[in-house]
Parts: sequence; structure tokens; C-alpha cells
Amino acid sequence: MKISSKLQLTVLIIFILFAAGLVVYTSRTTSNTTTSTSTYAASSDISLVGYCSSGYYQIPTESKICSRAPGCGGYNYDTLNTDSWRFGMTGGSESHNACMGDGPDRATGGCAGYVPLCCYEMARTGDYTKCIGYWERLWCAKSQCNEAASKGASDSQCGGSCNCGNAFGSYCGDKPVVPLAQRLGIQQPTNSPQPTNTPRPASTNTPVPTNTSVPQAPTHTTAPNQPTNTPVPSNTPVPNAPTSTPPPQQVPQATVPPADQPIGINPQEPAPSREPLNIDIIPELPSKQEVVANLNSTTAKPLAVVNTSYEAVVSVDQQLELVAESWIFKLRVAILKLFQ
Repeated sequence: MKISSKLQLTVLIIFILFAAGLVVYTSRTTSNTTTSTSTYAASSDISLVGYCSSGYYQIPTESKICSRAPGCGGYNYDTLNTDSWRFGMTGGSESHNACMGDGPDRATGGCAGYVPLCCYEMARTGDYTKCIGYWERLWCAKSQCNEAASKGASDSQCGGSCNCGNAFGSYCGDKPVVPLAQRLGIQQPTNSPQPTNTPRPASTNTPVPTNTSVPQAPTHTTAPNQPTNTPVPSNTPVPNAPTSTPPPQQVPQATVPPADQPIGINPQEPAPSREPLNIDIIPELPSKQEVVANLNSTTAKPLAVVNTSYEAVVSVDQQLELVAESWIFKLRVAILKLFQ
């Protein structure tokens, strides 16, 4: 049976939409995984040495005691690897179920990323013996086991197989781990670009000129056998000196013009002649009707072009709407036929 071209087009459009949705979902999942991994990597540098007390790890944000602390606070691995120390955790002999959850409760316990605290210290130090084999090391995440192995941890530390992460992998798969900083209530800094320090130009110290001493003028020494010049006393009145009297200065007298003569005009010069204004030279202004007529004739063509363009745009828009509606109707009919 030959498939029609409309049906092929419909199937092609549905396939493209499905592929685009799959790409968007995959990119978001990858982005979330990358974010949680980078946050965990930053949290793996935090030490829990300050949170071990009496052989257990205890943090102020959690009330349960769900992890022993071998090699911390003076308690070694063999001392804590006993039933009495295991029963000392929350839940007693059922501490693994009370802490990690049992059945559906695992979704809010171990599988929610709340692994034993010793797992963070194991991943940080690269030492499997930072967690007791049963049961805390079994509930470490595979990502933590791999990080410890990358830092030198090996099965030889346990005398055989350490079984790191077996329980977590069986019940939870590859679920992400809650970052240690979040469990401790520590605010993680965001990786924001650091501002670049613009180097300031080095300040040049302007050399201060040194005070150079001016050489003193040589002193005049009197030659031997030379008569010394006796200074003549100043302001000594000379007798019989005639005093000169300056002649009296003549002040020029200002001449005031007559009252009927304008100031600044020479009466001897004839006054300039003024020609009468010729009214015939002034052009006549156009009337109001002529101005309106000229304005209408000037703007008629541009306004007609604008009006024509607007009508053309409206016509094209209406045609596009009709075409789009027809294509949408055809697509709906094709989809209905496809599902029938």
C-alpha cells in the first residue's frame, strides 16, 4: 500500500518533535549529574576529624549516630569492629535498617544519599579501613569507593575483598550522594569568575633637586699700600643750592555746544539725506487658500504611497493567515487519520 505524501509529512513532523524532546531531556539529565558530581568533589576535601567523639562520628545537624570512626579520636579499627560498638549506634542490632532504611524506607535514607559519615573520610584519605566492613563500608556509594581507590585504597587493606559499596549498589544503583558540606550546613562557594587585578602603574618618584650651595662671592681684599676709599655720607644738604619751582600747568577748558545742536554732530557738515520708502518693492504674501492648496498638492503623492503600502501589507497578512489556517487544518486531519 502506498503511503500518501501528507501522511509521510505528518510522521516526519512527529518524529522531529520526539527527537527534540529527547535531546532536551538528555541534556538536562547530564547537566544535573555534572553539577552533583562537581559539588561532591568539592565536599570530599572536608575533613571529619573534628566530628569524631567516643568512637563515633557525630555532626550537629543530624541526631542519629550511624557511623563508627576508626582511626579517629584514639580508637583503632579492631577495637570498633565488634558487636558491642555496632549496637551502640542508632537502632542497636538493627542499626543498618534504622540508619539506611528498610524496604521502601531506603528511598529517604541511604538511597537518598545519606551514606555513613565514614564514607566521606574514606574517599578523602584513600583508605578503606576508615569504615568498618560491616556494615558501614557496604553502604558507601560507588563513586566514593572509586575515589578512594584513585587515592591508593586497595583490597589488600582489608585482607582480601573490601566489598566497598555492595549494599548501596544493589539497593540504590548510581544515585548521587548528599554533599558533606550540605550535611554539615556549610555554605559552598559558587565558582564565579574571579575579578582580574588590573596592575596599577608604578609610581615614579620624581627626584627632588638638592640644594646646591651657591659659591660665595670673593671678598675684596685691600691691596697693600693702597689708600682706602672713605664713603661719602648720604643726604648731606648742599649749601646754597637753588630750589627749582615747576611752572603751573594749564588745564584745558571743555567747550559746550549750543543747546539746539546735537552732541557728536559737526554743524559744518550737511545732514545725510533720507530717501522715502518705496512701498511697491515689498512683495505680496500669498493668501491662506493658496498656501493650503500648495500644501495639499505637495503631500498628496507621499500620502498616497503610504496608503497603498498599508493596504498591500494588510492584504498579504490576510493571505498568510488563510494559508496558515489551511495548513493547520490539513495537519489536524492528517494526524486524525493516522491515529484512526
